[in-house]
Amino acid sequence: MGNLLDVSNLKVWDAHTGKVIVHNSSFHLKEGKCLAIVGESGSGKSVTCRAIMKLNKASLFHSGQIKYKGRQLNDLAERDMRKIRGKSICMILQNGMSAFDPTCTIGVHIKETLTEHFNMSNDEMIGKMQKAMESVRLKHPIEILNKYPHQLSGGMLQRIMIALAIVLEPDIIIADEPTTALDTISQFEVVEQLIQLRKRMRTSMIFVSHDLGIVRKIADDVLVMKDGRVIEKGKTEAIFSEPQHDYTKHLIGTRLALSKHFEQIMGGEAKVAES
Repeated sequence: MGNLLDVSNLKVWDAHTGKVIVHNSSFHLKEGKCLAIVGESGSGKSVTCRAIMKLNKASLFHSGQIKYKGRQLNDLAERDMRKIRGKSICMILQNGMSAFDPTCTIGVHIKETLTEHFNMSNDEMIGKMQKAMESVRLKHPIEILNKYPHQLSGGMLQRIMIALAIVLEPDIIIADEPTTALDTISQFEVVEQLIQLRKRMRTSMIFVSHDLGIVRKIADDVLVMKDGRVIEKGKTEAIFSEPQHDYTKHLIGTRLALSKHFEQIMGGEAKVAES
Protein backbone atom coordinates (compact mmCIF):
# COMPACT_ATOMS: atom_id res chain seq x y z
CA MET A 1 0.00 0.00 0.00
CA GLY A 2 1.67 3.20 -1.18
CA ASN A 3 1.71 6.67 0.28
CA LEU A 4 -0.94 8.93 -1.19
CA LEU A 5 0.50 12.04 0.43
CA ASP A 6 4.08 12.73 1.52
CA VAL A 7 4.95 15.82 3.53
CA SER A 8 8.68 16.38 4.11
CA ASN A 9 10.29 19.13 6.20
CA LEU A 10 7.28 21.43 6.00
CA LYS A 11 8.11 24.80 7.50
CA VAL A 12 5.52 27.59 7.69
CA TRP A 13 6.42 31.10 8.84
CA ASP A 14 4.93 34.57 8.97
CA ALA A 15 6.63 36.78 6.38
CA HIS A 16 5.88 39.95 8.39
CA THR A 17 7.20 38.86 11.79
CA GLY A 18 9.50 35.99 10.83
CA LYS A 19 7.75 33.83 13.44
CA VAL A 20 7.89 30.11 12.58
CA ILE A 21 4.47 28.46 13.00
CA VAL A 22 5.34 24.94 11.81
CA HIS A 23 8.89 23.61 12.22
CA ASN A 24 10.15 21.02 9.70
CA SER A 25 7.17 18.70 9.96
CA SER A 26 7.26 15.35 8.11
CA PHE A 27 4.56 12.69 7.79
CA HIS A 28 2.74 10.59 5.22
CA LEU A 29 -0.76 9.33 4.55
CA LYS A 30 -1.26 5.83 3.19
CA GLU A 31 -4.03 4.84 0.81
CA GLY A 32 -7.28 4.04 2.62
CA LYS A 33 -5.95 5.08 6.05
CA CYS A 34 -6.93 7.79 8.51
CA LEU A 35 -4.22 9.93 10.09
CA ALA A 36 -5.26 12.06 13.06
CA ILE A 37 -3.33 15.24 13.89
CA VAL A 38 -3.81 16.14 17.55
CA GLY A 39 -2.60 18.90 19.83
CA GLU A 40 -3.88 21.92 21.69
CA SER A 41 -5.04 25.14 19.98
CA GLY A 42 -2.15 26.97 18.31
CA SER A 43 -0.05 23.81 17.85
CA GLY A 44 0.00 24.23 14.05
CA LYS A 45 -2.58 21.58 13.08
CA SER A 46 -4.83 23.74 10.89
CA VAL A 47 -1.92 25.67 9.35
CA THR A 48 -0.40 22.31 8.32
CA CYS A 49 -3.66 21.27 6.62
CA ARG A 50 -4.09 24.58 4.85
CA ALA A 51 -0.47 24.38 3.63
CA ILE A 52 -1.31 21.05 1.93
CA MET A 53 -4.25 22.75 0.19
CA LYS A 54 -2.28 25.97 -0.45
CA LEU A 55 -4.98 27.91 1.39
CA ASN A 56 -2.95 29.74 4.04
CA LYS A 57 -3.16 33.53 3.91
CA ALA A 58 -0.64 35.23 1.63
CA SER A 59 1.57 36.44 4.52
CA LEU A 60 2.33 32.84 5.52
CA PHE A 61 5.20 31.38 3.50
CA HIS A 62 6.16 27.73 3.43
CA SER A 63 9.05 25.55 2.34
CA GLY A 64 9.62 21.79 2.18
CA GLN A 65 7.90 19.21 0.01
CA ILE A 66 4.23 18.30 -0.26
CA LYS A 67 3.69 15.44 -2.71
CA TYR A 68 0.32 14.02 -3.72
CA LYS A 69 0.67 10.76 -5.68
CA GLY A 70 4.31 11.74 -6.23
CA ARG A 71 3.37 15.13 -7.71
CA GLN A 72 4.90 18.17 -6.03
CA LEU A 73 2.03 20.48 -5.02
CA ASN A 74 4.25 23.41 -3.98
CA ASP A 75 5.15 24.15 -7.58
CA LEU A 76 1.62 24.12 -8.98
CA ALA A 77 -0.04 27.27 -10.31
CA GLU A 78 -3.30 28.29 -8.61
CA ARG A 79 -5.28 27.16 -11.69
CA ASP A 80 -3.84 23.63 -11.43
CA MET A 81 -4.28 23.58 -7.67
CA ARG A 82 -7.99 24.41 -8.07
CA LYS A 83 -8.40 21.21 -10.10
CA ILE A 84 -6.96 19.20 -7.20
CA ARG A 85 -8.95 20.97 -4.46
CA GLY A 86 -12.31 19.28 -4.01
CA LYS A 87 -11.93 16.53 -6.59
CA SER A 88 -8.67 14.95 -5.36
CA ILE A 89 -8.23 16.50 -1.91
CA CYS A 90 -11.39 17.75 -0.24
CA MET A 91 -11.39 19.82 2.93
CA ILE A 92 -14.20 19.83 5.50
CA LEU A 93 -13.77 22.96 7.59
CA GLN A 94 -14.30 23.56 11.30
CA ASN A 95 -16.90 26.23 10.73
CA GLY A 96 -19.46 25.25 8.11
CA MET A 97 -20.45 28.88 7.66
CA SER A 98 -16.99 29.85 6.38
CA ALA A 99 -17.10 27.13 3.70
CA PHE A 100 -20.10 28.62 1.89
CA ASP A 101 -20.61 31.95 0.16
CA PRO A 102 -23.17 33.82 2.34
CA THR A 103 -24.53 35.73 -0.69
CA CYS A 104 -25.78 32.68 -2.59
CA THR A 105 -27.89 29.64 -1.83
CA ILE A 106 -26.34 26.29 -0.93
CA GLY A 107 -27.49 24.90 -4.30
CA VAL A 108 -25.67 27.61 -6.30
CA HIS A 109 -22.45 27.01 -4.33
CA ILE A 110 -22.67 23.25 -4.92
CA LYS A 111 -23.38 23.62 -8.65
CA GLU A 112 -20.34 25.90 -9.02
CA THR A 113 -18.14 23.36 -7.23
CA LEU A 114 -19.39 20.37 -9.26
CA THR A 115 -19.22 22.28 -12.58
CA GLU A 116 -15.51 22.97 -11.84
CA HIS A 117 -14.79 19.21 -11.76
CA PHE A 118 -17.47 17.39 -13.78
CA ASN A 119 -19.32 17.69 -17.04
CA MET A 120 -22.80 17.03 -15.58
CA SER A 121 -26.23 18.35 -16.47
CA ASN A 122 -28.11 20.42 -13.90
CA ASP A 123 -30.56 17.57 -13.26
CA GLU A 124 -27.72 15.09 -12.79
CA MET A 125 -25.99 17.35 -10.28
CA ILE A 126 -29.18 17.86 -8.28
CA GLY A 127 -29.99 14.13 -8.41
CA LYS A 128 -26.54 13.07 -7.16
CA MET A 129 -26.52 15.73 -4.46
CA GLN A 130 -30.05 14.84 -3.32
CA LYS A 131 -29.08 11.17 -2.95
CA ALA A 132 -25.86 12.04 -1.08
CA MET A 133 -27.70 14.41 1.26
CA GLU A 134 -30.27 11.74 2.07
CA SER A 135 -27.45 9.29 2.81
CA VAL A 136 -26.12 11.67 5.51
CA ARG A 137 -29.62 11.91 7.00
CA LEU A 138 -30.56 15.33 5.68
CA LYS A 139 -34.31 15.49 5.14
CA HIS A 140 -35.91 17.60 2.37
CA PRO A 141 -32.66 18.12 0.40
CA ILE A 142 -34.25 20.30 -2.30
CA GLU A 143 -35.55 22.70 0.35
CA ILE A 144 -32.08 22.84 1.90
CA LEU A 145 -30.43 23.57 -1.47
CA ASN A 146 -32.66 26.63 -1.82
CA LYS A 147 -31.62 28.04 1.56
CA TYR A 148 -28.76 30.41 2.42
CA PRO A 149 -25.99 29.23 4.78
CA HIS A 150 -27.18 31.44 7.68
CA GLN A 151 -30.57 29.69 7.58
CA LEU A 152 -29.00 26.33 8.48
CA SER A 153 -27.37 24.97 11.64
CA GLY A 154 -23.66 24.18 11.93
CA GLY A 155 -24.38 20.43 11.99
CA MET A 156 -26.41 20.66 8.78
CA LEU A 157 -23.67 22.63 7.02
CA GLN A 158 -21.09 20.02 8.07
CA ARG A 159 -23.27 17.24 6.68
CA ILE A 160 -23.77 19.16 3.43
CA MET A 161 -19.95 19.31 3.11
CA ILE A 162 -19.79 15.54 3.71
CA ALA A 163 -22.54 14.99 1.11
CA LEU A 164 -20.59 17.11 -1.37
CA ALA A 165 -17.49 14.97 -0.65
CA ILE A 166 -19.57 11.84 -1.45
CA VAL A 167 -20.40 13.29 -4.89
CA LEU A 168 -16.82 14.50 -5.51
CA GLU A 169 -15.30 11.13 -4.46
CA PRO A 170 -11.90 12.59 -3.49
CA ASP A 171 -8.82 10.47 -2.76
CA ILE A 172 -8.20 12.40 0.46
CA ILE A 173 -10.54 14.17 2.86
CA ILE A 174 -9.01 16.65 5.29
CA ALA A 175 -11.44 17.14 8.16
CA ASP A 176 -10.20 20.13 10.18
CA GLU A 177 -11.83 20.06 13.63
CA PRO A 178 -15.16 19.13 12.01
CA THR A 179 -17.00 18.69 15.33
CA THR A 180 -15.67 21.63 17.38
CA ALA A 181 -18.54 24.04 16.70
CA LEU A 182 -21.30 21.44 17.15
CA ASP A 183 -23.46 20.25 20.01
CA THR A 184 -22.90 16.70 21.28
CA ILE A 185 -25.65 15.00 19.26
CA SER A 186 -24.54 16.73 16.03
CA GLN A 187 -20.93 15.72 16.84
CA PHE A 188 -22.00 12.10 17.09
CA GLU A 189 -23.87 12.27 13.76
CA VAL A 190 -21.02 14.00 11.89
CA VAL A 191 -18.42 11.51 13.20
CA GLU A 192 -20.66 8.57 12.26
CA GLN A 193 -21.07 10.04 8.74
CA LEU A 194 -17.28 10.41 8.36
CA ILE A 195 -16.78 6.79 9.48
CA GLN A 196 -19.45 5.61 7.00
CA LEU A 197 -17.87 7.73 4.26
CA ARG A 198 -14.51 6.00 4.80
CA LYS A 199 -16.13 2.56 4.70
CA ARG A 200 -18.19 3.31 1.62
CA MET A 201 -15.53 5.07 -0.46
CA ARG A 202 -12.30 3.69 1.07
CA THR A 203 -11.15 7.29 1.04
CA SER A 204 -8.01 8.34 2.94
CA MET A 205 -8.44 10.95 5.63
CA ILE A 206 -6.53 13.48 7.70
CA PHE A 207 -8.61 14.10 10.80
CA VAL A 208 -7.65 17.12 12.91
CA SER A 209 -9.06 17.18 16.42
CA HIS A 210 -8.35 17.74 20.08
CA ASP A 211 -11.09 15.26 21.01
CA LEU A 212 -9.13 12.09 21.65
CA GLY A 213 -12.27 9.99 22.15
CA ILE A 214 -13.18 10.58 18.51
CA VAL A 215 -9.56 10.14 17.37
CA ARG A 216 -9.37 6.71 19.02
CA LYS A 217 -12.55 5.69 17.21
CA ILE A 218 -11.68 6.93 13.72
CA ALA A 219 -7.87 7.02 13.22
CA ASP A 220 -5.32 4.36 12.20
CA ASP A 221 -2.32 6.57 12.98
CA VAL A 222 -1.78 9.62 15.17
CA LEU A 223 0.56 12.60 14.84
CA VAL A 224 1.00 14.72 17.99
CA MET A 225 1.90 18.41 17.54
CA LYS A 226 3.05 20.95 20.11
CA ASP A 227 4.18 24.51 19.38
CA GLY A 228 4.44 23.79 15.67
CA ARG A 229 6.55 20.64 16.05
CA VAL A 230 5.71 16.97 15.56
CA ILE A 231 6.70 15.46 18.88
CA GLU A 232 5.32 11.93 18.48
CA LYS A 233 3.73 9.74 15.83
CA GLY A 234 2.64 6.13 15.60
CA LYS A 235 -0.24 3.67 15.41
CA THR A 236 -3.32 4.89 17.30
CA GLU A 237 -3.41 2.13 19.91
CA ALA A 238 0.35 2.41 20.57
CA ILE A 239 0.04 6.18 21.12
CA PHE A 240 -2.88 5.69 23.51
CA SER A 241 -1.54 2.71 25.43
CA GLU A 242 2.19 3.58 25.52
CA PRO A 243 2.73 7.31 24.86
CA GLN A 244 6.44 8.14 24.90
CA HIS A 245 6.51 11.91 25.26
CA ASP A 246 5.45 13.65 28.50
CA TYR A 247 3.23 16.05 26.55
CA THR A 248 1.42 13.14 24.86
CA LYS A 249 0.89 11.52 28.27
CA HIS A 250 -0.54 14.79 29.60
CA LEU A 251 -2.75 15.26 26.53
CA ILE A 252 -4.14 11.74 26.73
CA GLY A 253 -4.67 11.96 30.49
CA THR A 254 -6.61 15.24 30.38
CA ARG A 255 -8.33 14.94 27.02
CA LEU A 256 -9.60 11.41 27.46
CA ALA A 257 -11.27 12.43 30.71
CA LEU A 258 -13.06 15.20 28.78
CA SER A 259 -14.02 12.70 26.07
CA LYS A 260 -15.65 10.23 28.47
CA HIS A 261 -19.02 11.99 28.27
CA PHE A 262 -18.90 11.92 24.48
CA GLU A 263 -17.87 8.24 24.43
CA GLN A 264 -20.79 7.37 26.71
CA ILE A 265 -23.15 8.99 24.22
CA MET A 266 -21.42 7.21 21.33
CA GLY A 267 -21.63 3.92 23.25
CA GLY A 268 -25.27 4.51 24.18
CA GLU A 269 -26.18 5.31 20.59
CA ALA A 270 -24.22 2.31 19.32
CA LYS A 271 -26.04 -0.01 21.73
CA VAL A 272 -29.39 1.34 20.57
CA ALA A 273 -28.35 0.78 16.96
CA GLU A 274 -27.22 -2.79 17.68
CA SER A 275 -30.34 -3.83 19.62
